[in-house]
Amino acid sequence: MRETAGGHNMKRIWKKRDEGVSPVIATILMVAITVVLAAVLYVMVMNLGGIDKIEKPLGLNQQFKTSTTVSLLISSASSGALIDSTAVSITKSGVPTGVDNVTVFTPSGSEMAWYSDGAWTYADGFDTDTAKFNVGATVLITASAISSGDVLTISSGQNYFMPTSLNVN
Repeated sequence: MRETAGGHNMKRIWKKRDEGVSPVIATILMVAITVVLAAVLYVMVMNLGGIDKIEKPLGLNQQFKTSTTVSLLISSASSGALIDSTAVSITKSGVPTGVDNVTVFTPSGSEMAWYSDGAWTYADGFDTDTAKFNVGATVLITASAISSGDVLTISSGQNYFMPTSLNVN
């Protein structure tokens, strides 16, 4: 058996130490885990993970209504409020119903995009990256019947803006 300078048996010293991980290694592991968790939280909060953030809702003002059409003016919109993947619905007495057509006009009155048969179509000069709900734009919604008290909801499938609802007058 080997003995140390103090006359102790090395094998006994080794077996007597029932400590798991040294305090230095434990501290290093705790700091590393804390740094990783902080980095993950930072990425989530700062939206660096590639997930589109939800912008503010659209500001909508009703311009006019007929029995089948309602016209809305965009009074406020975030810069990233793209029309792409936007859904429009009407709720009648608590029951959601579809709309027939949606047409979006630029603030100057030119057609920008229209929704029909389940898809958005864009006018010349516009596409999924350039057609946006801008302040002053008009949204014309057509359905089989639109009544006072119905609730119009415009929502983005890509989180470009928060869902926006308006009670029809």
